[in-house]
Amino acid sequence: MKRGDFGVALLAVFVIGLIGSFTFPGRAEAKAEYVMKVAIVAPPVQACGRFGAMLKENLEKATQGRIEVQDFPGGQLGSCIELANKASMNMIQVALPGCPAACSLGGNSMKLSLMTLPYIFRNYDDVEKFLQSDLVKELYDSTDHLNTTIVGFIDYGFACLATNKPVRKIEEIKGLKIRVPESYIQKSMTTAMGGSPTVIPFTETYEGLKRGIVDGIDQAWTTLWKAKLYEATPYVTDTAHWYGTFPVMINKTWLKSLPPELEAIVLRVIEETCIQERAASRAEEIEAKKVLAEKGVEIITLSPEETAKLVEMMKPVQAEFEDEIGKEYLQRVLSFMGHE
Repeated sequence: MKRGDFGVALLAVFVIGLIGSFTFPGRAEAKAEYVMKVAIVAPPVQACGRFGAMLKENLEKATQGRIEVQDFPGGQLGSCIELANKASMNMIQVALPGCPAACSLGGNSMKLSLMTLPYIFRNYDDVEKFLQSDLVKELYDSTDHLNTTIVGFIDYGFACLATNKPVRKIEEIKGLKIRVPESYIQKSMTTAMGGSPTVIPFTETYEGLKRGIVDGIDQAWTTLWKAKLYEATPYVTDTAHWYGTFPVMINKTWLKSLPPELEAIVLRVIEETCIQERAASRAEEIEAKKVLAEKGVEIITLSPEETAKLVEMMKPVQAEFEDEIGKEYLQRVLSFMGHE
């Protein structure tokens, strides 16, 4: 190659490289204008822990990359209460503090107790009936004092009672030490069933069950499966006495900082992603029951008579929290659900 030809070739390589360094419309996604941090304590092995990943895919696509979603599952950014407080300060934009933890955030947050009261919802049809009604909107301002608003709910499933001895009749719960979180509602429910509520951190629950510190736990099916708690509880009674949910809290200042068209997209996509997560969570619950049965766990279905007895035993728990929820509101919900 002649010296001049080499120079031309080198210049051509340089120009091609320079052209490649520029971004042309349609050739690459523009840098995000806004960042949304989403955090939850649930791990991504559960559908609820994948909500942020679902939202990232859906919202970045819907906004053509104008909003970047950063997902922090598995308690990376703190406990439920810490996440709610960080959302209040706009350190994160979307927090999902699980009920009943979300009920202890002060202000009107106790109204959220409705979501985990025993037998408000008897099945997923009940859940969807409520979530698609105007009644749910009366919960959205429960965290206004934190400069956040609730824009949806996702599932982690109905509770069951996992124990080290079979529970086929409600009276067999009497005296059993049942692990509960630091939650007034779950303590009250366990006491109403005749059990002895015993507070143990979730991280210590497996060992507590193995060592006999507690005799059982009331927990969602998927958690029993994914946390391998079934290894220490060979019997599971399908009580479905409370519904597990995470409210989706969003910082109001951040939301209102968006252009109106983006705000509308955010609210729509969050609603759609909540529906997507609930479907995934319910499919996961079915799979959990199947896996537990295959692992040798005895799954016990209560007779209609025993279920009716348990429902009746739980009514005082509903009454106990009616002042915090609002007696008139609770009665409207019960009437709407057909559970007066």
